[in-house]
Amino acid sequence: MLKNCDTVQNSKTTREKTFNIIFPAVFFLLLISLGFFACGKKGPPVSPEQLPTCEISDVKTTLMDDKLELSWSVKSEKGFSKPAGFWIYRAKNPASEADCPNCPRIFKKVADISVKEGLLSLKKNPRVYYETLNPGYIYRYKVIAYSRAGIPGKASGIVEVMAK
Repeated sequence: MLKNCDTVQNSKTTREKTFNIIFPAVFFLLLISLGFFACGKKGPPVSPEQLPTCEISDVKTTLMDDKLELSWSVKSEKGFSKPAGFWIYRAKNPASEADCPNCPRIFKKVADISVKEGLLSLKKNPRVYYETLNPGYIYRYKVIAYSRAGIPGKASGIVEVMAK
């Protein structure tokens, strides 16, 4: 009867030894495999359906008397979403500060042009914004396209015009 009890005790210790060896090994392999699957493209999380907003190009100004016409085009490339609208930003500084390249240029949003039926066609290139300027100021403009979610794209180059 003692032999039977020793066999049961030996089988328990064998099971415990096997468990103590196999469990940490399986756990370690599981952690390693999770590390391989976790490695991916680094960067902020972006939903898969969210494409970057298209870029603005060919920003131009036309000045007739005190009326400004600001026009721009949209680069339509594959992999970019169509804009839901455009934000127009303006910096207005007195002409006396023209010789100050380090003076701050504070841009303020002056227009939000949404792309809705009847207001602005996406097929229309270039887009146009009109404004009456005050003489004696230097105006700088930039245009930013934004998506339906309100996420801004890359800002256009800055164009400058002086109202006389």
